[in-house]
Amino acid sequence: MVVGIDLLPVEPVEGATILQHDFLTPAGRRAIDEELAGRPIDLLLSDMAPEMSGNRIVDQAAVERLNEATIAFCSGRLAAGGIMLMKSFMGDGFDRVRTSLRDGFDRVRVVKPPASRRASRELYLLATGWRAA
Repeated sequence: MVVGIDLLPVEPVEGATILQHDFLTPAGRRAIDEELAGRPIDLLLSDMAPEMSGNRIVDQAAVERLNEATIAFCSGRLAAGGIMLMKSFMGDGFDRVRTSLRDGFDRVRVVKPPASRRASRELYLLATGWRAA
């Protein structure tokens, strides 16, 4: 089962359910929960990024908010031993996010895909071995 969520309309993907909601709202998270119908998540992929304003402080705070919401979403949903891959950006608050992942996962690695420009602050956090509470 594949469930996706996006603020904007997305072309249908065969075999996937794509929801048009804001992940940061209770209604968005509820819509995902309704699709999951209590099934645990084995793999959570988050490629979310805020609309960048150009103000590094504002942008980094928005990234951190998305990251924290994604981590919180794991609780009660991610299967024991589950995996999460989450987009983030290097900057203030990044170490807090990485530390918070270590509280719930056995292993956390920073990954920069080859397709990402070398100068880009974009990177991904790969967390494996969710320790379900």
